[in-house]
Amino acid sequence: MLRKIIFLKLFLNFFFKNNSVFLWKIRWLFDRLHFSNDMEKKYSAYIASRKNIRLDLKEYLKILPKYLSNNNLEIGCNFGHTLTTLAKKYPKKNFYGQDISYQYINFLKKKFKNNPNLNFTFKKINYQNLDKYGTIFTSGTLMYFNKNELKKLFKNFKKYLIIYEMSPVIGSNIDKYTLYKSKIGVILHDYKKIMKETNLKFIYKKKDIYFKEWTIKDKNKILTKAIIHIFKKI
Repeated sequence: MLRKIIFLKLFLNFFFKNNSVFLWKIRWLFDRLHFSNDMEKKYSAYIASRKNIRLDLKEYLKILPKYLSNNNLEIGCNFGHTLTTLAKKYPKKNFYGQDISYQYINFLKKKFKNNPNLNFTFKKINYQNLDKYGTIFTSGTLMYFNKNELKKLFKNFKKYLIIYEMSPVIGSNIDKYTLYKSKIGVILHDYKKIMKETNLKFIYKKKDIYFKEWTIKDKNKILTKAIIHIFKKI
Protein backbone atom coordinates (compact mmCIF):
# COMPACT_ATOMS: atom_id res chain seq x y z
CA MET A 1 0.00 0.00 0.00
CA LEU A 2 2.80 2.41 0.95
CA ARG A 3 4.60 1.72 -2.35
CA LYS A 4 1.42 2.51 -4.28
CA ILE A 5 1.04 5.83 -2.42
CA ILE A 6 4.67 6.82 -3.10
CA PHE A 7 4.32 5.81 -6.78
CA LEU A 8 1.12 7.86 -7.17
CA LYS A 9 2.75 10.96 -5.65
CA LEU A 10 5.80 10.61 -7.91
CA PHE A 11 3.47 10.19 -10.90
CA LEU A 12 1.56 13.36 -10.00
CA ASN A 13 4.82 15.29 -9.55
CA PHE A 14 5.99 14.26 -13.02
CA PHE A 15 2.70 14.55 -14.92
CA PHE A 16 1.77 17.99 -13.56
CA LYS A 17 5.30 19.42 -13.22
CA ASN A 18 4.42 22.32 -15.54
CA ASN A 19 1.22 23.22 -13.67
CA SER A 20 2.29 23.72 -10.08
CA VAL A 21 -0.99 25.21 -8.83
CA PHE A 22 -3.06 22.32 -10.16
CA LEU A 23 -0.51 19.85 -8.76
CA TRP A 24 -0.85 21.38 -5.30
CA LYS A 25 -4.65 21.14 -5.47
CA ILE A 26 -4.51 17.47 -6.51
CA ARG A 27 -2.05 16.61 -3.73
CA TRP A 28 -4.12 18.59 -1.20
CA LEU A 29 -7.21 16.55 -2.13
CA PHE A 30 -5.26 13.27 -2.11
CA ASP A 31 -3.82 13.90 1.36
CA ARG A 32 -7.29 14.59 2.75
CA LEU A 33 -8.88 11.54 1.14
CA HIS A 34 -6.14 9.20 2.32
CA PHE A 35 -7.28 7.37 5.48
CA SER A 36 -10.43 9.53 5.24
CA ASN A 37 -12.59 6.74 6.72
CA ASP A 38 -10.25 6.20 9.65
CA MET A 39 -9.34 9.53 11.22
CA GLU A 40 -7.83 7.88 14.27
CA LYS A 41 -5.40 6.02 12.01
CA LYS A 42 -4.55 9.20 10.14
CA TYR A 43 -4.08 11.10 13.41
CA SER A 44 -1.79 8.38 14.78
CA ALA A 45 0.31 8.48 11.60
CA TYR A 46 0.54 12.27 11.88
CA ILE A 47 1.70 12.14 15.52
CA ALA A 48 4.14 9.30 14.81
CA SER A 49 5.74 11.40 12.07
CA ARG A 50 6.58 14.00 14.72
CA LYS A 51 8.36 11.70 17.16
CA ASN A 52 11.66 12.58 15.55
CA ILE A 53 10.66 16.22 15.31
CA ARG A 54 12.71 18.53 13.10
CA LEU A 55 15.04 21.10 14.61
CA ASP A 56 12.97 23.96 13.18
CA LEU A 57 9.76 22.77 14.86
CA LYS A 58 11.57 22.28 18.16
CA GLU A 59 12.76 25.88 17.93
CA TYR A 60 9.25 27.04 17.02
CA LEU A 61 7.81 25.35 20.13
CA LYS A 62 10.55 26.93 22.25
CA ILE A 63 9.82 30.44 20.94
CA LEU A 64 5.99 30.39 21.13
CA PRO A 65 5.66 30.24 24.97
CA LYS A 66 7.49 33.58 25.25
CA TYR A 67 4.58 35.29 23.48
CA LEU A 68 1.51 33.41 24.74
CA SER A 69 -1.50 35.35 26.06
CA ASN A 70 -4.58 34.27 27.97
CA ASN A 71 -6.33 33.59 24.65
CA ASN A 72 -4.29 32.15 21.77
CA LEU A 73 -5.36 31.30 18.22
CA GLU A 74 -3.63 28.98 15.75
CA ILE A 75 -4.64 29.58 12.13
CA GLY A 76 -4.40 26.34 10.15
CA CYS A 77 -4.05 23.97 13.11
CA ASN A 78 -4.17 20.76 11.01
CA PHE A 79 -4.26 17.82 13.48
CA GLY A 80 -3.37 20.16 16.33
CA HIS A 81 0.14 18.98 17.23
CA THR A 82 1.41 22.45 18.16
CA LEU A 83 -1.85 23.53 19.77
CA THR A 84 -2.35 20.44 21.93
CA THR A 85 1.31 20.43 22.99
CA LEU A 86 1.01 24.00 24.29
CA ALA A 87 -2.42 23.45 25.86
CA LYS A 88 -1.08 20.52 27.86
CA LYS A 89 1.92 22.52 29.07
CA TYR A 90 -0.09 25.67 29.90
CA PRO A 91 -3.48 24.52 31.27
CA LYS A 92 -4.43 27.99 32.59
CA LYS A 93 -4.31 29.53 29.11
CA ASN A 94 -6.95 29.12 26.41
CA PHE A 95 -6.07 27.78 22.97
CA TYR A 96 -8.23 27.99 19.85
CA GLY A 97 -7.58 26.09 16.62
CA GLN A 98 -8.94 27.09 13.20
CA ASP A 99 -8.69 25.00 10.02
CA ILE A 100 -10.60 24.69 6.75
CA SER A 101 -10.88 20.90 7.11
CA TYR A 102 -14.20 19.95 8.72
CA GLN A 103 -12.97 16.35 9.11
CA TYR A 104 -9.92 17.38 11.11
CA ILE A 105 -11.78 19.85 13.32
CA ASN A 106 -14.68 17.50 13.99
CA PHE A 107 -12.20 14.76 14.96
CA LEU A 108 -10.26 17.08 17.29
CA LYS A 109 -13.45 18.33 18.97
CA LYS A 110 -14.39 14.76 19.88
CA LYS A 111 -10.88 13.67 20.85
CA PHE A 112 -10.21 16.63 23.14
CA LYS A 113 -13.75 17.27 24.40
CA ASN A 114 -12.57 16.88 28.00
CA ASN A 115 -9.87 19.52 27.65
CA PRO A 116 -11.52 22.80 28.75
CA ASN A 117 -8.69 25.02 27.46
CA LEU A 118 -8.87 23.62 23.89
CA ASN A 119 -11.40 24.85 21.31
CA PHE A 120 -11.62 24.13 17.58
CA THR A 121 -13.53 25.66 14.66
CA PHE A 122 -13.59 25.04 10.90
CA LYS A 123 -15.23 28.38 10.09
CA LYS A 124 -13.52 30.94 7.89
CA ILE A 125 -11.48 33.57 9.69
CA ASN A 126 -13.55 36.46 11.03
CA TYR A 127 -10.99 39.24 10.80
CA GLN A 128 -13.14 41.66 12.80
CA ASN A 129 -13.06 39.37 15.85
CA LEU A 130 -9.32 38.72 15.94
CA ASP A 131 -8.79 41.24 18.73
CA LYS A 132 -10.19 38.70 21.22
CA TYR A 133 -6.90 36.76 20.87
CA GLY A 134 -3.79 38.27 22.44
CA THR A 135 -1.57 35.97 20.39
CA ILE A 136 -2.07 34.50 16.92
CA PHE A 137 0.36 31.96 15.52
CA THR A 138 0.45 29.97 12.32
CA SER A 139 2.71 27.37 10.73
CA GLY A 140 2.96 26.82 6.97
CA THR A 141 -0.45 28.38 6.31
CA LEU A 142 -0.17 32.05 5.33
CA MET A 143 1.63 31.08 2.12
CA TYR A 144 -1.86 30.18 0.87
CA PHE A 145 -3.26 33.65 1.69
CA ASN A 146 -3.37 36.47 -0.81
CA LYS A 147 -2.04 39.93 -0.03
CA ASN A 148 -5.44 41.44 0.82
CA GLU A 149 -6.18 38.65 3.30
CA LEU A 150 -2.80 39.22 4.94
CA LYS A 151 -3.47 42.94 5.29
CA LYS A 152 -6.77 42.24 7.03
CA LEU A 153 -4.98 39.85 9.37
CA PHE A 154 -2.22 42.38 10.10
CA LYS A 155 -4.66 45.20 10.75
CA ASN A 156 -6.82 43.22 13.16
CA PHE A 157 -4.50 41.07 15.26
CA LYS A 158 -4.30 42.39 18.82
CA LYS A 159 -0.74 42.10 20.13
CA TYR A 160 1.45 39.22 18.88
CA LEU A 161 1.57 37.49 15.51
CA ILE A 162 4.05 34.65 15.01
CA ILE A 163 4.48 33.22 11.51
CA TYR A 164 6.49 30.06 10.84
CA GLU A 165 7.36 28.98 7.29
CA MET A 166 9.79 26.60 5.68
CA SER A 167 11.35 27.45 2.34
CA PRO A 168 10.25 24.75 -0.13
CA VAL A 169 13.05 25.62 -2.55
CA ILE A 170 16.46 24.49 -1.37
CA GLY A 171 18.99 27.31 -1.25
CA SER A 172 16.45 30.09 -1.80
CA ASN A 173 16.18 33.05 0.52
CA ILE A 174 12.51 34.02 0.74
CA ASP A 175 13.42 37.42 2.16
CA LYS A 176 14.44 38.44 -1.38
CA TYR A 177 10.98 37.84 -2.79
CA THR A 178 7.67 39.60 -2.31
CA LEU A 179 5.84 36.93 -4.26
CA TYR A 180 7.45 33.66 -5.28
CA LYS A 181 5.69 30.62 -6.72
CA SER A 182 7.45 27.43 -5.67
CA LYS A 183 7.26 23.95 -7.16
CA ILE A 184 4.14 23.15 -5.12
CA GLY A 185 2.24 26.29 -6.03
CA VAL A 186 2.44 28.24 -2.79
CA ILE A 187 3.20 31.94 -2.46
CA LEU A 188 5.93 33.20 -0.19
CA HIS A 189 5.28 36.73 1.03
CA ASP A 190 7.48 39.52 2.28
CA TYR A 191 5.51 39.87 5.53
CA LYS A 192 7.50 42.80 6.87
CA LYS A 193 6.87 44.81 3.70
CA ILE A 194 3.14 44.03 3.72
CA MET A 195 2.90 44.99 7.39
CA LYS A 196 4.54 48.35 6.64
CA GLU A 197 1.92 48.99 3.96
CA THR A 198 -0.79 48.90 6.65
CA ASN A 199 0.84 51.99 8.29
CA LEU A 200 0.72 50.28 11.69
CA LYS A 201 3.49 50.59 14.25
CA PHE A 202 5.14 47.32 15.18
CA ILE A 203 8.29 45.65 16.44
CA TYR A 204 9.66 42.92 14.17
CA LYS A 205 11.99 40.02 14.92
CA LYS A 206 13.09 37.17 12.69
CA LYS A 207 14.85 33.90 13.36
CA ASP A 208 16.42 31.81 10.61
CA ILE A 209 16.84 28.09 11.22
CA TYR A 210 18.78 25.73 9.00
CA PHE A 211 18.19 22.00 9.34
CA LYS A 212 18.61 18.73 7.47
CA GLU A 213 15.60 17.14 5.82
CA TRP A 214 15.15 13.84 3.99
CA THR A 215 14.03 13.77 0.37
CA ILE A 216 12.92 10.81 -1.77
CA LYS A 217 14.65 12.26 -4.82
CA ASP A 218 18.14 12.58 -3.36
CA LYS A 219 17.83 9.72 -0.84
CA ASN A 220 19.84 11.75 1.65
CA LYS A 221 19.51 14.79 3.86
CA ILE A 222 19.58 18.26 2.34
CA LEU A 223 19.87 21.69 3.92
CA THR A 224 16.55 23.48 4.33
CA LYS A 225 15.72 26.88 5.75
CA ALA A 226 12.87 27.77 8.09
CA ILE A 227 11.95 31.30 9.12
CA ILE A 228 10.04 32.44 12.20
CA HIS A 229 8.60 35.97 11.90
CA ILE A 230 7.53 37.69 15.11
CA PHE A 231 5.37 40.85 15.05
CA LYS A 232 4.35 42.88 18.09
CA LYS A 233 1.97 45.82 17.79
CA ILE A 234 2.93 48.97 19.65
